[in-house]
Amino acid sequence: SWNPGQVSSFGRIKYMAISPNNTLYCNGGNNLFKSIDHGITWEVLNNLGDSFPDIVESMVFSGDENVLVLPYNWGNKSGSELCLTNDGFSTCQKILTGIKQPYIWEISKDKQGTSYAQVGSERFFISVDDWKSWKELKLPYENQYITSFNHDEAGTIYVISSNNKKYRSIDHGINWKDITPNIAGPNFYEKIHLNQEGKIYLNDFNIIYTSNDRVDTWNNYNSYYYPVYGSEWFLHPDGTIYSTDFWNLFHSKDDGITWSHLFPDFKLNAFHIAKNGDILAMLKDNDHQISLYKFKEGELTKLKSDVYGYSIESNKDGDIFIIDHNSILQSVDDGKNWEDITYNFDNTGELFLLFVDNDQYLYACADFELIHKSNFSTIQNHVIKGEVFLDTNNNCMKDESE
Repeated sequence: SWNPGQVSSFGRIKYMAISPNNTLYCNGGNNLFKSIDHGITWEVLNNLGDSFPDIVESMVFSGDENVLVLPYNWGNKSGSELCLTNDGFSTCQKILTGIKQPYIWEISKDKQGTSYAQVGSERFFISVDDWKSWKELKLPYENQYITSFNHDEAGTIYVISSNNKKYRSIDHGINWKDITPNIAGPNFYEKIHLNQEGKIYLNDFNIIYTSNDRVDTWNNYNSYYYPVYGSEWFLHPDGTIYSTDFWNLFHSKDDGITWSHLFPDFKLNAFHIAKNGDILAMLKDNDHQISLYKFKEGELTKLKSDVYGYSIESNKDGDIFIIDHNSILQSVDDGKNWEDITYNFDNTGELFLLFVDNDQYLYACADFELIHKSNFSTIQNHVIKGEVFLDTNNNCMKDESE
């Protein structure tokens, strides 16, 4: 049976939660309500004006009084931010993490331990304390915001602004230096790319700029047959540059001067350069079947058929991780066998991004702003399996009597 509980001033109820001590919370209209008697009577909590969000998306409880509140923030509403209360909602403190809706598009980490995140299409964040707090990267110039971002392993940040200016920061975004080439033209798809040796590339319309000194100086040359609409570059340790135009894959072996089309009979779903240098790609054939392939020494080898996903990752041991039909699969034997390691991702929404950090932990990003992190480094589970026996006849083999 059901018993109705109602307060006339509720308005539309958008969220409900219960704390460890059975206190009931709900959000109705522009107020947050609390009940300690199972909904019979209700108390209004947020009487602090705009310091508390209008619409609550979720809460996380730590004990009975400490509550993290995530507001509903579709469309990046100003003033909607993660909040913390530790006094039963008498006061509510905003925590500027920036990790909020609409989606976390990409995460990365440099060798100094600094983490970076792209949230939505044009918001970029940095964390220097292992995700305890996040700061949004912003340019100190009027009417300019960051549209493209990259960083090296030492923590130097390179960005492109909304008016096609290029900037560099060596202090986590506190100060910025203009590094725009003198003759660079506007290019909606231009990006800054870095290879493992620290060489920097900037792709423009039919012109590629390079720098070997962290962009104190630029070199430039015309690039013939460059895929102008390529939005992503992948730099191989052997010097080959790979570029995509969303569905096709191109590569250049002469530092971007000339380009050729790879896999012209397929459409590209995902692409990855493994830590051991292997080229991995999800390719769609003319029958719309997607398979995972490895490309090595000019040969294309199928590793797995009937795949559906958009993300491939690997660790430094060569293990492969893919998203396949909203599950995370792992192969430790070059694609011969696969294990589902999704485990208990309940109500996670759609998985769309995998990432392995420098410590070889695996991250999986999903809808609803969820990031799952593996409990252990992906290389810690590797063990040598064998059998110990006394080789009495010294023939280096286990005989029936041994």
